[in-house]
Amino acid sequence: MIGHFYLSDYPDLTAYLMVFASGGILYLLIQDIIPKSKLKNNYLSSLGAILGFLVGIIGEKII
Repeated sequence: MIGHFYLSDYPDLTAYLMVFASGGILYLLIQDIIPKSKLKNNYLSSLGAILGFLVGIIGEKII
């Protein structure tokens, strides 16, 4: 409730915070929950999946 009352006047800031949080959630999802993408001491597959997701979002916004 506090965040809603303080950030309701700043929709751009709220959007940036939500995008930042969703990136972290997506990284954790790919890194920990999807076992095939988790390789020992190799984070490139997770970052590649996130970048692919980002390309998909940008493509959706362009179209």
